[in-house]
Amino acid sequence: MTKAVALTSVPKAPTTEKKKRERLVNIETPPQREWFVRTREQGRTVWYLRLRLTGMFPRRFGPF
Repeated sequence: MTKAVALTSVPKAPTTEKKKRERLVNIETPPQREWFVRTREQGRTVWYLRLRLTGMFPRRFGPF
């Protein structure tokens, strides 16, 4: 004699739906005084821009 096997659940077919994308949000803040750095180098005034991004150390760009 053989034993009968019964399925207790039916496997689901893979779905073809795409995952919904996260909505990207650009957070803007008005300029602040500490962003702009003015120094005197060799008798002339130069400007630097201090930039901070999430997950990164502050960076200084310039001179302008």
